[in-house]
Amino acid sequence: MQTITLNFSKCSPTETILAVREGVPVGDAIEHASLMLCAALGALREREADDFLCGVEHLIETAKALIDAVPTGRMMQEAEA
Repeated sequence: MQTITLNFSKCSPTETILAVREGVPVGDAIEHASLMLCAALGALREREADDFLCGVEHLIETAKALIDAVPTGRMMQEAEA
């Protein structure tokens, strides 16, 4: 499996400034996303805690767990087949 082109990061109501490239192996994309979320968590944890930041931390941790579960689940399914 590979990624599709996906534009993101709106800079106006009709324009985006960034995009995921088509053709990146899904495993590589997931690994990179996980590393980016890990770095975001690290930066967030350096800040003084408040209710808002705790909520943001929870959202990042949840997204990272979902991403990390994909290759693990895929490997387990392949091993069972």
